[in-house]
Amino acid sequence: DGHHGVREYFSHPGAVAILPYLTKKTLLLERQWRYPLKRSVLEVPAGKIDLNENPENAAKRELLEETGYIAKEWCSLGLFYPVPAYSDEVIHLYFARSLELKKSQCTDRGECIKLEEMGIENFLNEIENNKIVDAKTICFGFWLNRIKYSGFKLNWQKSSDF
Repeated sequence: DGHHGVREYFSHPGAVAILPYLTKKTLLLERQWRYPLKRSVLEVPAGKIDLNENPENAAKRELLEETGYIAKEWCSLGLFYPVPAYSDEVIHLYFARSLELKKSQCTDRGECIKLEEMGIENFLNEIENNKIVDAKTICFGFWLNRIKYSGFKLNWQKSSDF
């Protein structure tokens, strides 16, 4: 509008978020302590993209570190900007399936993650009842509803092609 102003924002390297399917009807989630909220939050595996790392590799790395699983099939859902009013952070979203447990979790110091299995219907109900409050996790509820109600087809890729 021609007016000059000052804006403050946080620059962020970008992140990935993964919704792992244990079975066709069961998801793997994380309960993680979030200091700013002073409570644990149920959310999907996620993490920052390392310098010069592509999002697909970051997703594979984060899934393995936080859950101990690898996925043989992946589906990219695109990206979103969680808080464009004060950050340039972008989060790349992925579904993962055909999971195989490879090792124990390998989390960072102070990163306390408890894995939880949850049925898809229960997951959607937890979002509707405001029990799941994490934005990136809620985004996956949109995709699951789209698949369920509109017949949206996913483009799954084998891990080596991904």
